[in-house]
Amino acid sequence: MAPSICEEAAYKLQSKKVTQNYRNRPQECPTYFFPRENVVDLKSSAREIYLCDCEKCKRLSGTDDGSDNRASYFKEIEEKLLGEFLLIFALLILHTIPGLITEFINRNVKLDGSNFLNVEQLRFLHSLKGIIPNEADSHQDKILQDQFRFQIRELNTSTEIIEYDKKEIVPIQDNDAIEGKGQFGEVIGFEFLHKDYEGTGFEEFKKGTRSRFVRKTFSGKKVDAGKAEWDIYVRDVNPMRNPHFMQALGAFSHGECFSIIFTHAESTFERLLTSDEPELSSKARWEQMTEVTKALACLHEAKKSHSDLKPLNLLIQDGQIKISDFGSAEDTEETDSVEAARTWLAARVYSPKEHVRGPSYDIYSLGAMLSELATSDIQGRDGLIDYGNIRSSEDDEALIPNSRCFYLHQSGELKTAVKVRHIDLLALVDELSHWHRRFYTRDLFNLIENMLAGKADERPSTKEVYQTLENFIHSIPDHPDEEALTPRLTLQKNIWREDTDQLLTPGNLSLKLRAYREDHAKCNVLIYRRGTRQCLEIRFDYYLEGNNTNTPNSHCASFRGRVRHMNTSKDARQIMGIIPCSVNPKQTKLLYQDSLTETYKFTSKEDAFQFQREFTHYYVHKSLSYQASFKLHRKATLGEWIRCLFIRTHCKVQTHNGQIQLWTSEKSPQGRPPFNIKIAIITASALILAVPGNTTTYNLSVEGPSPSELVIEASVLEADIENGLSHTVMDLNDDEMDYDISVRFHTAIGEFCISLSTRDMYSHRY
Repeated sequence: MAPSICEEAAYKLQSKKVTQNYRNRPQECPTYFFPRENVVDLKSSAREIYLCDCEKCKRLSGTDDGSDNRASYFKEIEEKLLGEFLLIFALLILHTIPGLITEFINRNVKLDGSNFLNVEQLRFLHSLKGIIPNEADSHQDKILQDQFRFQIRELNTSTEIIEYDKKEIVPIQDNDAIEGKGQFGEVIGFEFLHKDYEGTGFEEFKKGTRSRFVRKTFSGKKVDAGKAEWDIYVRDVNPMRNPHFMQALGAFSHGECFSIIFTHAESTFERLLTSDEPELSSKARWEQMTEVTKALACLHEAKKSHSDLKPLNLLIQDGQIKISDFGSAEDTEETDSVEAARTWLAARVYSPKEHVRGPSYDIYSLGAMLSELATSDIQGRDGLIDYGNIRSSEDDEALIPNSRCFYLHQSGELKTAVKVRHIDLLALVDELSHWHRRFYTRDLFNLIENMLAGKADERPSTKEVYQTLENFIHSIPDHPDEEALTPRLTLQKNIWREDTDQLLTPGNLSLKLRAYREDHAKCNVLIYRRGTRQCLEIRFDYYLEGNNTNTPNSHCASFRGRVRHMNTSKDARQIMGIIPCSVNPKQTKLLYQDSLTETYKFTSKEDAFQFQREFTHYYVHKSLSYQASFKLHRKATLGEWIRCLFIRTHCKVQTHNGQIQLWTSEKSPQGRPPFNIKIAIITASALILAVPGNTTTYNLSVEGPSPSELVIEASVLEADIENGLSHTVMDLNDDEMDYDISVRFHTAIGEFCISLSTRDMYSHRY
């Protein structure tokens, strides 16, 4: 039987539904909807649908007795049906009951754009002659449930919080990627579903046809903190209209989630510090930070403070640095718990020792960021990372492990590493531009160190800081290279911006990674598989100093794994294995057949571990690599025990430092424990692999305190291998257990529960 007109219309309408990508969706909220523009398409066939001659439509319209006057009646209601009643007509079509539209029009029951239907308004369905008694409840339930798929309320900029019912659809489409994440929740980029749903106030913030905005979400117990932050924006921040403050455009509640809306920022101050190609010149960065300081002074004059200044809370929008996250400091509660205090201190890298919030607290945080800005500007990303590592090493590990903060936790005084770094930076500026040489003076670093004073009353005011910075900047006369960046960053071509993987195709491109060579030249590392996974051809593309052509320098290397014979490029050098760095997990050394080595420093741990996996077949779980110290205790034989008792000699104890990683043979699914776990300890001369068992369990969690010591009874194979780490690590066999390994952790390495027992452990000498 051919479908009726109303059924065909329902099928057509169903095909026009749109699935919404929306995070934090309440369970009651629909996943798809019918855009208003798609519903408007029904107008052309509205008369035909209204006059559908199927038995059901005749019965519902009351014309099943043969007196069908719908054609003439349609002319009377056409304007209303195609206007204010179009949404309810589409809803009735979806459930193949368009014949009821006349009753809805006569009773003025409609979706008016803001109000939703309720049970009382639909009670008339039970009294209609054309509806079978059992159908009334079904029709009513479907209409009440699906009205939210057709009527979507606009989202407006407002100082009032917009409340959305759990069943409503918020008219936005979230991006797949999360812009940011913190203790509060997530920052999610979104666009409006359609211009029809974009309320008033957003047009002025759009860029061309794009409507990129973000929402900062708060869920569960964090909702109250989110509303408190919204009040701060509405009451204090927005009225200032300062161009260096991020302004909140609106807020809405939806189920258990609260969101504050902001315009989208292209980057953060943290990315600016760690970028190899900063989007702002040195002078522009300092000018912007001077303006940020001036904006902060306005906040302090209003008797307010930010209390959580850090690089992630400074956003970059249209070339301007802006302060954001004005409410996050309100979430911090003072506590007497030692463990909670240690966790808090570890996270507050840019905060002073005192817990009393106020202008001097902000000055300290600003000084810490200016110190890192100077380091990044003069020494680049690597210098900034080294600066953090040096600060981490200068503190009491028992009190606060791996802290990159700027003060000593016992005394609160400025770390020596900070003062030494400032001296080192001053020694380097002679090699840089005219602007650098004139701006970076002892007076500037004295200002920063005064901002980092241990006592709050010894720090300068915000006004003094921005006036001093302005004087430093404006006192520098014009010069041809005033806007220049560090010469070594601008003169060298950037291979990372070039698509070099098409220059040579010896096989299937497996990986394209970024690294630095030993001469600090940027390098593309292209890995091709040939035949099997164990056969690799690796090409290194880079620009050497003096290469002014558009063709990069390059050389090839090959690795054959367990394959005895492999056809490789004539000029390709043979790689025997790799030697991971025991200090820096991003650094790897290649060992060639001629015993020569090359060191590459990858731009991220993730890249380094992908490169390492090509040689070991092991993934590094969660890309975690953790600095640890451990001891090898050789088990004494009976004769050795007797000598220990009577001659008072001691068994040999070997102490080592190295990286500890969790190796898995397969990539772990999200939220699940890894497969075939091995614990890898990388020292300067050996790799030690421990295979966990089921005897002892210790939880290594980022949220809890560090385990002080973890002892593993282990078997160590003294393999005579001098060709680097390669597939031969798979061939190591069990040996009798003659060593105990004691691993002392400095801090937690991630949320994972490791079970350890007296099982086999392998040692691989480089």
